[in-house]
Amino acid sequence: MTDIVAELSEISDKLFTLQREKVERLTRLLESSRDQAAAAKVADAALTLIRPRLQIERPDRVLTPLRVFCWPFEQLLAESRTQQRILGRIGRASIRPVWSLLVASLPGGTEAEWRQACATAPGTQERDRTVAAGATIWPAAAEALGAVRDRCRADRAERVSVVQRLGSEALYEEFEDIVGLIGAWADAVAIDELLSPAPVGKLADAQIALVGARLDAAVERGWPALAHIVMLVLPRLEQSYELLRLLQGRENRPCGVAGSSTLMAFAHRLLAGSLERMAEDIATGAAATDRAVTRLGRRFLDEARRFDSAVGPAAAQGMKAIVAAARGRLRDMVDAAVLQDAMAVVVAEQASPGAEQRAKALRTCRQISDDLGLTQTLEAATGQIRTALLDGVGRRAATVEGSAEQRREAVVAEIGHATRLIELMSGPEDAYAVYRELNRRYGN
Repeated sequence: MTDIVAELSEISDKLFTLQREKVERLTRLLESSRDQAAAAKVADAALTLIRPRLQIERPDRVLTPLRVFCWPFEQLLAESRTQQRILGRIGRASIRPVWSLLVASLPGGTEAEWRQACATAPGTQERDRTVAAGATIWPAAAEALGAVRDRCRADRAERVSVVQRLGSEALYEEFEDIVGLIGAWADAVAIDELLSPAPVGKLADAQIALVGARLDAAVERGWPALAHIVMLVLPRLEQSYELLRLLQGRENRPCGVAGSSTLMAFAHRLLAGSLERMAEDIATGAAATDRAVTRLGRRFLDEARRFDSAVGPAAAQGMKAIVAAARGRLRDMVDAAVLQDAMAVVVAEQASPGAEQRAKALRTCRQISDDLGLTQTLEAATGQIRTALLDGVGRRAATVEGSAEQRREAVVAEIGHATRLIELMSGPEDAYAVYRELNRRYGN
């Protein structure tokens, strides 16, 4: 683990510039260390640090009992930035306490059997090997944790004890979710086959029919099984309100979840949780880059509009304060991360990837500026950038020494940089207008 600790600062500073081979090697080392009690905390922290890179590249990872255990509900996992419980989210902070509770509940030798199942799981793809090992791990885990849950429900003192071991009441509620989701592992496998790769856009009729068939079959296992299937489906949807299409004809079925009389009422609570989760990301500054801020903002504002129309005024009332606070914070984030230094980033660094990324963020910002009251600020910023790019072509080209042909090539290159950035920032029509203007100024 000494090597890992030494590399943490480098990872933080150069997360997206590290060589892929180095990221893969470090990931394998970290995951093989998570089963060691002394190293688990450092390994978990380091994996949290590199997770944004892993989500992009998806390298093959070490198959461990802990990773297999989490697979049925991994789409629901999120960083635990606050202590608040949000329905439809499993905080990563809950994994280690629940795993410890599980290990303590297993018969002797079971964990070693699970490690062997991971090491010998057949298949060439990680997903196939995970499901093969999971066939051994998930039923036993569901039985062991289900027994703990049942004792907690029957005995108040036992519940208090488990809450103390987990660390908080919010973690206990997530423990209850995990028990149900592990018990629904067969549904998780089927849904992964039906709704991959995530996120899925508009659901096809065949997908709706097949997931609906699983909902219908789950009735025989008890109403809570329906809620678990809905929880598994939602994070796989690009547009969360596709969930309502999926439930058409099943809206009034009871779901057996406290606080939700019907399956549709539970779906509304899940949609509210999804919106609240995005609001939490905004409030805690989880989106660090200019493009991430604008993409999160666009999705949040779109989801907020859809939420009001989907659930009705009464249900939406409870989210109004959360949405208003998130909108105000989002405005400040977009202003700070995208607009304030846009001129310096785009114009001064126009040949760099950072300039192109900021130009893309400015274009995305156009889609949300009205909602945030930033339209005038955005128009002023993009107008200044446009003028600076046009004026800068001749100024920079004039500094080039050499033959007429070399100076011509320099002008062509500068025109290419300027029109490329304006296309990313304002679209192809504006870029073509700029191209014609620059050719008028400097000749064809």
